[in-house]
Amino acid sequence: MERESTGGKATPDGSVVRDFVGAEVNPRRELPEDLLIAYHDEIKQALRCAVRQALQMHKRAGNPVAGWRDGKVVVIPAEEIPVDDLTEDQPA
Repeated sequence: MERESTGGKATPDGSVVRDFVGAEVNPRRELPEDLLIAYHDEIKQALRCAVRQALQMHKRAGNPVAGWRDGKVVVIPAEEIPVDDLTEDQPA
């Protein structure tokens, strides 16, 4: 299989790693450990906001989500998704 040349750096298998908007990403770049500690609160808030928005989107569209209940993976119907009285712009 021939790969299309993108002009960017490739991983050992020859593929180019890209982020969600198509920009090339360096998969070997290591971040300092204290970076996660320094931005812990901001990261936590961003993740909570992203999860809340994803749950709201699924609920509005009528799509179920996978979840964890009593130690087992379950499918949660859209009408049971717990996003009570939350708006998208509300902080986590």
